[in-house]
Amino acid sequence: MTLQDAQNSDGTEGWSTELAYSRLTDDEIHEKLIFEWLRFFRKNEKFKSYCNAKRSGNIEICERMESNNSKISALYEDWADIHVLPSVDQDSPAWKDWINEKGYLFGFNRVKLVDSPERGVVA
Repeated sequence: MTLQDAQNSDGTEGWSTELAYSRLTDDEIHEKLIFEWLRFFRKNEKFKSYCNAKRSGNIEICERMESNNSKISALYEDWADIHVLPSVDQDSPAWKDWINEKGYLFGFNRVKLVDSPERGVVA
């Protein structure tokens, strides 16, 4: 399957046919890979159902899903409800907040430099 076929067949909109990774830094490539991982993780129906149950406080469904999948609660503990992100767009503030909070799970460390009490700068 070509990249073009994948674009047309399975809803992976947002892929660029011009993958110019050679012009990106290692951190930029790493962030793009994490972004794609999150997009596909959000398509996992079982985790989506678990997140919905957690969000609505449905303990019975959570317990049933946990008994069928011993790792689902640990995934939720690490990633939280990935379905409440308002947008999964690499330029969105929600993505930047998420990667700054959860990037450490991928070994992606960010340092927050504060140059004034009102403003933080991510390096």
